[in-house]
Amino acid sequence: MSETVASEKFDLNSLSNLTDLQEEGNELKILHPGTGEPIGITMRVAGPDSKRQKSANSGIIAERAEMRIRKITGARLEDESIRTAAASVMSWTGVVDNGVEISYSPSAALSLLTKYPFIREQVQVYSSDRANFLKK
Repeated sequence: MSETVASEKFDLNSLSNLTDLQEEGNELKILHPGTGEPIGITMRVAGPDSKRQKSANSGIIAERAEMRIRKITGARLEDESIRTAAASVMSWTGVVDNGVEISYSPSAALSLLTKYPFIREQVQVYSSDRANFLKK
């Protein structure tokens, strides 16, 4: 006699839409680096399996191959991580720098994440965690 154990096993199909959810992105509220309080900036970011992040990573790998880079410096790794984080940013609201409201664009995202490492770090941590893109 065989027992039914389906309820004890995890069905991977329950996560089949995870990539789609990462493509849609999710909102990240940027926190003050000292107080941990929201500072009024909200960013929509894509997840690690999104086309945005995969394309950025593929571009970096292709660039390394084209340039025949064998030794990667810390500065290069930092630049690559900034580019990947910036590629994951889809839009934002509330970004004001030196009294000027900054509209989202891919180049503005790259500049912002280069200038403000505390924002970059929050984007990197959030956008690399698939759990942030699961419907709750």
